[in-house]
Amino acid sequence: MADKTQEALTKKQNGGHWKRSLDKEAENWKGVCKAWHSASSTSSAMVESLPNRDPCFLLYGSSVTPQCKLVLESCNKYYTVTIPDLVGATCIASKQGWLLIFRRRSMFFCPFSGAKINLPEFPHKVFHGGASFSSTPTSPDCVVCAVCETDEDGTKKTECWELRRNATVWTMRDTTNRSMTHMTYCVYHEDSFSFCNNEDYGVTFYIKHGSLSRPFRVYHTTELKPGVKYLPWKRHIVEMDRVKEVLGLAEELTVPTCETVLAGNDNRIIINIPGECESDCLKGVWIQPRFHQIVAEQRW
Repeated sequence: MADKTQEALTKKQNGGHWKRSLDKEAENWKGVCKAWHSASSTSSAMVESLPNRDPCFLLYGSSVTPQCKLVLESCNKYYTVTIPDLVGATCIASKQGWLLIFRRRSMFFCPFSGAKINLPEFPHKVFHGGASFSSTPTSPDCVVCAVCETDEDGTKKTECWELRRNATVWTMRDTTNRSMTHMTYCVYHEDSFSFCNNEDYGVTFYIKHGSLSRPFRVYHTTELKPGVKYLPWKRHIVEMDRVKEVLGLAEELTVPTCETVLAGNDNRIIINIPGECESDCLKGVWIQPRFHQIVAEQRW
């Protein structure tokens, strides 16, 4: 990226909504129109979306500095952006331009606009598992589901936690003795959340019944057979090696990411790259660029 572009971005990012600091090239990429620039921060549920766009990659992870790096789609450059809300945080789900952020005080966060919705405190200080949400966090029927593994008194178990709109606390809905660490994805479909780990074992949480299914084996196939249940999702392949090259990262470096559900009619999903790391380590998240605005008084 040109030095002038880098300086322009860096100088203007301390004002809050760093989307205003993007130069002309980035604005063209985002499809910005006059209505975008004149939109009030108090607009209700306004969404400027970019249909048919591949996601961009956001590198973050420091517990000290708010500087992150954004790799634009199909570009051989990155932008340095300042996002204070990601300091010491971990993204555990990405969907429709919203990030589900885990900290002691979790929240939904849109990095393109700075919009955020604080969530009740999660019951555990450390999160090992997977999570997803049924719809945008501004929807009245939005449900957040998290499956995480705990190790108390030497006994490992997997807990399923649920958070509904207007709830002030998380509710533990069910447990299983099956280890479900190293989650690779969680998908919402027909009033249920299905979780799968890197060993191709899965469990499904049924919202209506408030319970987990028995663990099941997941098989990847393109042949549909009668009498077999299928999850209507397909994996979206991303060029992580190219991203590492753009960012100047070593090829052998593992950058933990969360899953990303891509908007559209083809049901694509980017699977999670599990990784054990401390709070201050490089992490990444794929996100589709959307500009969400919410009212200042928006509450969960």
